[in-house]
Amino acid sequence: MARAVDLLTRWDEVDLCVGFFRPSHTPQEVWLFMLDWGKAIMKAYRASHKPVAYILENVGPPDRYQVNYQLQQMYVEEKFALYFSFPGAAGALKKVIDYNERHARWTARSNK
Repeated sequence: MARAVDLLTRWDEVDLCVGFFRPSHTPQEVWLFMLDWGKAIMKAYRASHKPVAYILENVGPPDRYQVNYQLQQMYVEEKFALYFSFPGAAGALKKVIDYNERHARWTARSNK
């Protein structure tokens, strides 16, 4: 997985990486392996040459809250951006894109 992330994020057309988990849509059998899966994905995304963010929906059955919290802590400790919803992540990405576009226009005007 790390090799794939390395190759993809060297490509100029890729601007960022977003990993996501949907606890409410994951079968219980799979959920038992989520911490291991989360660690593997974090290890792979350390090879990224572009910004990385994670979306970890903060919903799901009560029996998954502890694992969900542990995943959140892993992302925070690794200093990855963490969002609790797709709209939250989309809003943050829009702000970055808007800033970059404004900055490019301002720089172009300043260089005239």
